[in-house]
Amino acid sequence: MKRLTGLLLAVLLLFSLVGCSGSGSRGTFAPFGDPFGDPFGRLTAAPTTSAPDSTGTAQPSRDGAAMLWEVTSDTGGRIYLLGSIHVGTKDSYYPLQRSIVEAYEASDVLAVECDIVAYENDTDQQMQAAQRMMFTDGTTIKDHLSTTTYRLYERKLAELGDAYPVEMLERIRPVFLTDLFTQHMLEASGFSSDYGIDRHFLELAKKEKKPIVELESVEFQLSMFADTDDEFGDFYLRSTLEATQSEYDEYLGKMAEMWAQGDVEGFETYEKLMEQQGRAQLTERELKMIEDFEKVMMTDRNIGMLEKAEQMLAEDKVVFYVVGLAHMYGPTGLVNRLNEKGYSVTKR
Repeated sequence: MKRLTGLLLAVLLLFSLVGCSGSGSRGTFAPFGDPFGDPFGRLTAAPTTSAPDSTGTAQPSRDGAAMLWEVTSDTGGRIYLLGSIHVGTKDSYYPLQRSIVEAYEASDVLAVECDIVAYENDTDQQMQAAQRMMFTDGTTIKDHLSTTTYRLYERKLAELGDAYPVEMLERIRPVFLTDLFTQHMLEASGFSSDYGIDRHFLELAKKEKKPIVELESVEFQLSMFADTDDEFGDFYLRSTLEATQSEYDEYLGKMAEMWAQGDVEGFETYEKLMEQQGRAQLTERELKMIEDFEKVMMTDRNIGMLEKAEQMLAEDKVVFYVVGLAHMYGPTGLVNRLNEKGYSVTKR
């Protein structure tokens, strides 16, 4: 991908959940005038653990490897780590593997990055989020972008036609505008957060009244983006605008296929390849921005997620622990770190 490294696209798919809350009918930007439709829209039917088919009949679960790990402690604690992808299609992942369904059913608590379903039904929280996403000093996006990036932005607006109110877009900070354009590309590839793994289990847990624990929060995830400066915002938006729909189609297709196969080794290898290809086209300054962003988005968050996992392993409740897949693998990932700390970690 041209400049759109694996990291930048993975941010919305594998790392951060809020960026993918609202593809389709549930727009994160709904408080600004509801350009995406009803912010309180619901699925026509709540998902089951194996997702409904077109007739409304639950499909059976299936055999096969999954992005799932069972973790146990010497004292009898148990959690199930599920590496999530925050967007999908109706046929990408469902029916889910039997091991995932059984792990969820055996759990007492669902743990997620943040409860995006509750957020979408909380107008006050959405309005607070809107304030973080907008320029409030009277400036517009043109004042914060380089000439090159602004021209790419204008070209994108021309492609979109009247799909979004220009007056609204002009007030949105570049890092959050990137989210909007990425969601547009995701939808063009046929992907939606309606079929994301996190949403699937959040909807199910609420239906069954299973307790839900937030590992982070919407405010925390928004702050990771809101605290970035104009230089990074320009780079982040430009990288997204330079990507083509075919690049998205290829990436998303491979991502969904490997998740459905439970192929974590293949996934990690592909992500590394994509990142290497992207990094080769970046300047030293851009590489430094990427490294700093990686630390905030992954390394630092993995530390907090690890602490929460250990706390849960010390309790007497079984926890179904769902976070972005990229938090699972690699040297600082949860799987490796829990192994290093002496817990029993088994791929399911």
